[in-house]
Amino acid sequence: MDYVRSFDDITGDGLPDIPEKYKEPEGRIIIETSFNPVKLLAGGTAVTWGAFIIFIIITTVLIISGKFILKKIFRKGK
Repeated sequence: MDYVRSFDDITGDGLPDIPEKYKEPEGRIIIETSFNPVKLLAGGTAVTWGAFIIFIIITTVLIISGKFILKKIFRKGK
């Protein structure tokens, strides 16, 4: 708020006037929606990579156990 208070009161209404350059986005932040894993993990921290590794481990365990269960079910049916 101190920064905003440092602006000049050109209109004389008692409130600082925001300069024109701050009224529109400057375009420095580019938002790009993507589920591409490379883009999601690019620049990730240790927390991001840890969560990704845990996700991979859980997914692998579920796939392997699912295959094992399906094999048991189909063997009993014969």
